[in-house]
Amino acid sequence: MTQSGLVSALMSIALLSAAVPAHALEVRDPETRLGFVVPDGWAVATDGPWTAVDAPDHRFRGRIMAHTRGAVTDREAESLMLGLLGQKWTTYTVDQHAHRVVWASFAGVDIVGHGSGDGWDRARFHMFLVVDQSAPARGAIVWLSGRDDAWDTYHPAIDHAVRLLRST
Repeated sequence: MTQSGLVSALMSIALLSAAVPAHALEVRDPETRLGFVVPDGWAVATDGPWTAVDAPDHRFRGRIMAHTRGAVTDREAESLMLGLLGQKWTTYTVDQHAHRVVWASFAGVDIVGHGSGDGWDRARFHMFLVVDQSAPARGAIVWLSGRDDAWDTYHPAIDHAVRLLRST
């Protein structure tokens, strides 16, 4: 991301934060303008091409980035997501390989697994690659990760929020 892109992303996050209810924070990709809502109090930052958000106790993280290549095969989607995962995590095991997901106007695949990364020795991940079926060049990769001891606390609500992915 260029410096001007970073400034634009951070300004967009600040403006969107003011537009959503006080108890929620919208996290979005600045290129595709797709986002999801997390509870207020989470910390938003950029992490390379990702817009990232951390839980207040830093035991769970969500990331979103643009996917503009349109629909891809299950194998291509899983390979792309694992390549991104491998850039940040030292070890990982896929527990659920590419699984089709469809919600609202989005369709794609998700994968689930565990390993060590994001500064955690024992962690889990859940990644999605979804595409807007009415505008195939508009999609997102969403990556949820968390420590084993925090997964059941954070994952269900944030997974639900991701499934409400929307244009912002």
